[in-house]
Amino acid sequence: EVIGSTVVGDDGKWEYTPETPLDKGDHEITTVVTDPAGNSSDPSPGVSFTVDPDPNQVTIGTVNDDQGPITGSMTEGNVTDDARPELTGNGKP
Repeated sequence: EVIGSTVVGDDGKWEYTPETPLDKGDHEITTVVTDPAGNSSDPSPGVSFTVDPDPNQVTIGTVNDDQGPITGSMTEGNVTDDARPELTGNGKP
């Protein structure tokens, strides 16, 4: 699927920004050169990348108190005497 075209400048450089945003997910982009006579090259080697517009959300999974007379996993609203509770969670790698 062709997503657009551009012209190589006199300095040999080019750039392109898609007019329509790319879909979320994995993509591989290749280029094809077409000369003024209409002859086209084979596709270039592909460049692979992933579009992921979701923010990197980090969540807290558990808070563990391992100090004092009351220890264990804490729930919302608990009070702790542990000045260094263990926090675990998840986020995008």
